[in-house]
Amino acid sequence: MYLFHSDESFRSTYTRANVILADGRPILAMLNRQRRRQGQGRLSSTHRVGSTDWVMQAMELGEVRKVCVLGGRAQSNAAMAARGRAAAPGTEILSIPADPWSDDDFDKVCEQLRDFAPDLLLIGMGMPLQERVSDELAGQLRIPVVALVGGAIDQLSGVQRNAPRWLGRLGGEWLWRLATQPRRLAYRYLVEPFALAKLLRDKRGAA
Repeated sequence: MYLFHSDESFRSTYTRANVILADGRPILAMLNRQRRRQGQGRLSSTHRVGSTDWVMQAMELGEVRKVCVLGGRAQSNAAMAARGRAAAPGTEILSIPADPWSDDDFDKVCEQLRDFAPDLLLIGMGMPLQERVSDELAGQLRIPVVALVGGAIDQLSGVQRNAPRWLGRLGGEWLWRLATQPRRLAYRYLVEPFALAKLLRDKRGAA
């Protein structure tokens, strides 16, 4: 949300998206606040959908014959691809690790995708890198469905443990993630909320 309000190219990606999922409890809370102002009903926690909730099921759809998993380190990418092959034996899965990522890799990845022609491209490279890469790929290729899945590759591969579902329903998943990945997420959870509040306050003042 902070990047959406502070980064024009990031905001442009989601402004053009066909589907946006509320994947976090704070996002759902902000959405419900907006719905309340508009006289609409409140959405429950069942409307919160993270990438780990749907990715594996998508691979099993009959219409999805080819899937590319782009992102993550080699170990986690390969493990997720293997899990996908086990769950959907009829689905062909291309594994392309992308951590670390270099812009020099772009042309090679673009060629791999052009040759493979996936029905579904899953990009898990972290924000805002995955948004930038997806926009650049969209300028070169025509892929039916491109989904940005953040850390889902590491989570679905088993490299990272998911928070218990009951904790997510209580709105405490962020504490689990902060405790298990403090170096990566401390700034996002402990600093960005205050930066976002100031940014929104300044925008309201300017309006």
